[in-house]
Amino acid sequence: MSRNYSDNEKGAALAYVDFTQGNTRAASKVLGIPHTTLADWAASRAINPEVTEIRTHKKKEIADLIEDGVRDMLESSVGKGSEANLQQIWTAVGIGIDKLQILKGAPVSITKDVTNTERTNRDRAREILKLIRPPDSKAD
Repeated sequence: MSRNYSDNEKGAALAYVDFTQGNTRAASKVLGIPHTTLADWAASRAINPEVTEIRTHKKKEIADLIEDGVRDMLESSVGKGSEANLQQIWTAVGIGIDKLQILKGAPVSITKDVTNTERTNRDRAREILKLIRPPDSKAD
């Protein structure tokens, strides 16, 4: 017997499919929704405009959570210590930024060399924090 899913469940599930870059099998394992059902929804079968709107809203919610996590990791890398070392923090930051780019439909690769060996990781973290902090934030 097939289960009926609400528009909210469909929209949230599709946002998670987007998060996994369209991997309906991986999303199925996490969400407990059959992969064929997710694949049908991803192909826009049985999807109405309300589901599409919910999907967009849920993607923003996921992106906001990731952005908050990235911000926290960056702040801990310039703050007074963390249980994780810098390599672990920066790996997690990179993954978080990559997921944000995917959810926003932005490119996830750099096509030119933008390295500057004069700057330290701490300097880079401070510069990134300035870019992603809300304008009313006073901390540095």
